[in-house]
Amino acid sequence: MLEAAADGANELVFPRHPSLSPDSSQVAFSHQGDIWVAAVSDGRARRLTAHDAYDGTPLWSPDGSKLAFLSTRFGNNDVFVVAVEGGAPQRVTWHSEHDQVHGWLDHDRLLLSRTGTRMYSRRGRGAWVGYLDGRTPTMLVDTAMLRPAATAGGGVIAYERGHGDPRRRGYRGSASSALWLWDAASGEHHALTDFDGNDLNPMWSPTANHVYFTSDRECVGNEDGRELGLWRVDVANGAV
Repeated sequence: MLEAAADGANELVFPRHPSLSPDSSQVAFSHQGDIWVAAVSDGRARRLTAHDAYDGTPLWSPDGSKLAFLSTRFGNNDVFVVAVEGGAPQRVTWHSEHDQVHGWLDHDRLLLSRTGTRMYSRRGRGAWVGYLDGRTPTMLVDTAMLRPAATAGGGVIAYERGHGDPRRRGYRGSASSALWLWDAASGEHHALTDFDGNDLNPMWSPTANHVYFTSDRECVGNEDGRELGLWRVDVANGAV
């Protein structure tokens, strides 16, 4: 593992995909196509992966001992897991389409999706469960969903539903993205937001009472609805 000090002697320029550890003591990120971890206290970074392919989007396990990440080692995006203390990465997905990892359901299961081989796909391919014991990923829910985010254990999934391009700022209409919830116990889906613009990137609060998201809703400083801001919705009553 290569280390880089925080004194500028081996400065890491343009790190990407920052991910804070569960105890907030470390930050994982991608730099020049490899996965790194840095201590928050002194900024000293160490490299966990070293490969000619691109490794990115690290996500911490609940106990902070492992990182899931994406890699193009076999041509398309596959999901891998590596121990934070170092070692050989473990491959989790083997499908020929592009896999995505969205989080951990528990210590040995991952929330995944498949986006197809197209560079840009807005429909999504449902949510899947990836296993660290070598089993083939299994489908969790078969519906068009984007950027799924699960509560601990996967009891409820928040996701985007829409067909428009979120890069089209200020769009209002039927193709915009709204946030929906899927309940694993009942199998039911229901809308969480009904804004006619774009609500994107759901993320659960620690208590699972709220979902944080980005939106181009009009507000002070965004009167024309062309910038994304950070919002919060109450899961119980839908209040934003």
